[in-house]
Amino acid sequence: AVRCGAVLEFSFFTVFYNRTPIEDIAGHIRTVGLENVLPTSDFGQVDSPHSDEGILMFMRQLMDNGLTEDDIRRLFCDNPKSLVSWKKK
Repeated sequence: AVRCGAVLEFSFFTVFYNRTPIEDIAGHIRTVGLENVLPTSDFGQVDSPHSDEGILMFMRQLMDNGLTEDDIRRLFCDNPKSLVSWKKK
């Protein structure tokens, strides 16, 4: 799918609620390439942390699994920006 231009969403929700190991998410991100990933928290429900708290937890756990600060910046700053940016004609 990424060869056709797809951007894959990886949600921390599944990690937080023990449905997906963070090691698997980190491995999948490495496999498909940082440039093809949009990480999200998918939080905001009554029994979940706030979205910003989830994003911080996600960042920390990805770094604990070998991603660098540059990787984190790419995933959480540059990739979302590239999805909402456009050029004026």
